[in-house]
Amino acid sequence: MRDKIDKFSWAMEFVLGQEGGYSNDPRDPGGETNFGIAKKFHPNVDIKALTAGQAKMIYFGQYWRPARCPDMPAPVALAVMDMAVNCGSAKAAV
Repeated sequence: MRDKIDKFSWAMEFVLGQEGGYSNDPRDPGGETNFGIAKKFHPNVDIKALTAGQAKMIYFGQYWRPARCPDMPAPVALAVMDMAVNCGSAKAAV
């Protein structure tokens, strides 16, 4: 069983692997993104200069903890965090 830090690290490895790096595709409804962090939802973040470490801090503080992922088994926590990113932490944590 992964402890809470390892579980988040495992989730981030998966998420960052799926999300990739910088993109500014006009067909993407999120607009400018980096590591899955969208300018549309994080207007005060310099998306182009965003590092993986900064993205992890955003995921942890705005999605992982508010959705109560630390208290869940790793695969469930990953799914709930993904839902939090797409629907909001309040809805995902229900």
